[in-house]
Amino acid sequence: MKNRIIKQLMAYALVGAMIISTPMTASATETSITDIYTQTEDSDGSGTLSGSVTGTHKYEEEINDPNKEIQIMGLALDKESLSLEKDDVDRLQARVLYNNYDPKDEVMVLAADQETKEIIDKYLRWKVIDTEGNEVVELSYYDKLTEKGEIQKDENGKALKDYSMVNVLAKNGGQATVMAYIDKNANREKDDGEYFDTAVVTVKEYATSLTLADLSKEKFYVRNTYDLKPYATLTPATAKENISFYFKSTESKKDAKSIIIDDNGFMTIKKIPQGTITLYATTESGLISEGRKLTCDAGVPAKKVEVKLDKGTNVLDHHSNDEKSGTLTATLTGDGSVTDQVTWSTKQTKIVSLAEKTVENKDGKATTVVTVTPTGVGKATIIAKAASGRQGKITIEVKSTPEEVRIAGGDSITTYTGKKLQLVAEPLSKEKTVIPAGKTKFTFSYEKNNKVNKKNIRVTGKGLVTSPNLLVGATKNDVNPDFDETKVDVTAKFNGNKTVTSAKTTIKVEQVDIDDIAVTNVTTKKAISFNNKKQATDTGIYVGNTSYKYDAVVASSNDGEDNPAKTEWNDAISWASSSKKVGTITDNGVFTALKGGTTKLTASYVDVTTKNGKKSAKLIKKTITVKPIQKAQTLTLNKNTFVAISGKTRKVSINVKKQLPSGAKDNITWKKLVADKDGKILESDINVKTGVSTRAPYNKISVDVSNYQANTVVKIGAYADGGAVAYAYIYVVDEATKGVQLVNNSGVKLTNRDLKAVKVGKDNGIAFKAQIKQSSGFVDATNYTKENIAYVKDPVTYSFSKAGIATVKDGKIIGLKPGTTKLTVKTISGKKATLTIKVVE
Repeated sequence: MKNRIIKQLMAYALVGAMIISTPMTASATETSITDIYTQTEDSDGSGTLSGSVTGTHKYEEEINDPNKEIQIMGLALDKESLSLEKDDVDRLQARVLYNNYDPKDEVMVLAADQETKEIIDKYLRWKVIDTEGNEVVELSYYDKLTEKGEIQKDENGKALKDYSMVNVLAKNGGQATVMAYIDKNANREKDDGEYFDTAVVTVKEYATSLTLADLSKEKFYVRNTYDLKPYATLTPATAKENISFYFKSTESKKDAKSIIIDDNGFMTIKKIPQGTITLYATTESGLISEGRKLTCDAGVPAKKVEVKLDKGTNVLDHHSNDEKSGTLTATLTGDGSVTDQVTWSTKQTKIVSLAEKTVENKDGKATTVVTVTPTGVGKATIIAKAASGRQGKITIEVKSTPEEVRIAGGDSITTYTGKKLQLVAEPLSKEKTVIPAGKTKFTFSYEKNNKVNKKNIRVTGKGLVTSPNLLVGATKNDVNPDFDETKVDVTAKFNGNKTVTSAKTTIKVEQVDIDDIAVTNVTTKKAISFNNKKQATDTGIYVGNTSYKYDAVVASSNDGEDNPAKTEWNDAISWASSSKKVGTITDNGVFTALKGGTTKLTASYVDVTTKNGKKSAKLIKKTITVKPIQKAQTLTLNKNTFVAISGKTRKVSINVKKQLPSGAKDNITWKKLVADKDGKILESDINVKTGVSTRAPYNKISVDVSNYQANTVVKIGAYADGGAVAYAYIYVVDEATKGVQLVNNSGVKLTNRDLKAVKVGKDNGIAFKAQIKQSSGFVDATNYTKENIAYVKDPVTYSFSKAGIATVKDGKIIGLKPGTTKLTVKTISGKKATLTIKVVE
């Protein structure tokens, strides 16, 4: 009998990420969240599994060691989603993505050296986001094990946990999101800027009964569409199964197209059926509800649809909250109380948004009401269409009339010689909030009198402020002043050239005299070394990191010995990127790499020199060449599953087909793990060299499988040097598969004719077996269940061309609702057979 220790040993025999067998139960000593809303030893009471951090530790203080050149690029889970049935267990593991990681000797789940892993373990947290409140899943940690399979314990005898990997136990039907995140500030909350990844967990819980509500008191009108799902109830309440609907008519041929029910459970009445209609619901496990009589009615179609806005005018305006939003009412009139449903729509979704509120019938008129909210500026046509085809429409103009205008930055803005400053006008609403500019035009102007020298300050009509490198005086006796200033205002023209003028803002220009600057990459803690004071290269820049901050500071100035370098002149240094496609940089030096390539980052500043009593200035530029590197976040293999024949197949070729995002060229390290049918590890190699391509990025491997016996599984891992991983599984089986078929319990091959009249319901299911053809003939096949399980024979999978009509469960083909679908049975090696199944009531 396999025991827990053997199973958990396999999680660590090679690398934690290469688990062959998943423990189905947590160990007796490990922490478990039995109720994700209850306080537990490691839970914060909100569905969170915490790392080991205690007290006031701070991630940044520990991880940002100046002696380390490691850059964390992100956090990734090994799976994007899990699909489980109730009481099943699966595993999620977190991997940290790095700028330059060497995985060849990896022995831990996290792609990190031991020291870094211990730090990350403190701050790595797991959280269940369960919006349905059904306690869909619970999480539990793995115990750390020694090489001998013994549970590691601390000095107090408490079992040590591996915080990078969790068991996910399916408790109830539903859907939940599991999040792993690095809690940098140790506040037990996922904050903006913290690395995280999520996986969606869907738990299937089969119902014990299905009930369809009594429909006798309701009428369903022609041309209207109804969502049938709210009428169906599963027991227990936590059960989650796909529900399908179908109807039966006493005049089936005449009524075949009178009612249309789509796969999502929406029913449209096309015309009055001639027979008696009975509606049924069915689940994917084959439960059938009691039939309910459906009353269809011709109803009263709309002859006219009128749409009005509750403003007395068809204008909305961002100017104030009272003017901004409104209510649209569609009034439907006909020969009686109109029964048509109404569909609202607009093509101008960037200008307005619609939210339906109410539907009423009064005095023979049907009304439907929506709230319309401006999201932009312009004209939008909104249509209210009745189910019978009539429609009404209204065109609404959305304006953005400013109550006042201000210049962003305040009443006084300082700029520097040699630097450009773009002023920004902000239109304000009556409530002082910033509103869209729309068609409003802004014109900037500034004082031009004897108090300001036009040569020192210029302001364009679009608000661009420029200044020469060297200020000049207003008179001949006033040579090279240190300051100058002017008043600037902005005028807004809108709605037929109406105007609003802002209060004046003072623009101050300061003379700059910088001899030299020092530049540091704050993110990587690297001082930039310039050759000949102008050229430098910065390495270790990667696409995907949040940003890199370049701190340019005044190292020395020519402002006299008694006036050292002025720190305020740090703001006088301008930044620019030569290629905005490769990366952008803000004026204060924050660089964001967008793609692999080359760009030059230029820091500009003014230097003043004096010769023969005359001052002159020039703009100095220092250039840093950066070549951002795109690291892989995901890997795609040519195939993920392979079949090898024991004693016949010599080699299996696997290659990394894609590294994503585009432009990634990570070097690949290959790892191999071999296990038998019981999960016993037969062979492991954490740094495969044999069969690997000899040229970078080493993205191909030829795996020698000639000596492996049937009922063996070989797991191959492709590890990128940034931490991304992809896996392939090679199943060694006894013989090659020559074909595949389905047979009944008597061993007779099933044909399309046999499946022409499969009746709805699990009690009417047709028993079958899948068989594969080998040298001795057809033999029973094994169903493919999990990628990490060994198979003695080529396993098979099942799929349907159209969902919701039939399913395969417990060795039976079960009809779910009337219709036709094609069943494909396919081996992992690629042999397949198809059968057409017609399900009848």
